[in-house]
Amino acid sequence: MTEEHRVRVNPKIAYVLPRKSGEIVFNADWERQAFGLAVALCEKGDIPFDQFRWALARELAEWQRAHGPAGTPYRFYEMWLAALEKVLVGQGLLSEEELRQRLEKALPEGQEAE
Repeated sequence: MTEEHRVRVNPKIAYVLPRKSGEIVFNADWERQAFGLAVALCEKGDIPFDQFRWALARELAEWQRAHGPAGTPYRFYEMWLAALEKVLVGQGLLSEEELRQRLEKALPEGQEAE
């Protein structure tokens, strides 16, 4: 990642991001897009950073309770996206229906939004 493409990440959340050799790791394009969208919305002030941070913390804690330390492999960006969706709906930026419609458009043919 070149210097001009580096994203400033709030240090209150930077420590939980998946990393390899110090760089943030994305395994799929949607992970990068969800990350960038949340960062941009927080930086722009459309969603309060602390609200997103606490929503993410709740998602992480819920996963931990459900799976325990030896459970299902950790899928960080699924929790990131779930937190973002909840904040977008909670802030009134999207309704549940709008979110469902947008997810259906973004998913591959034949796959349904949960």
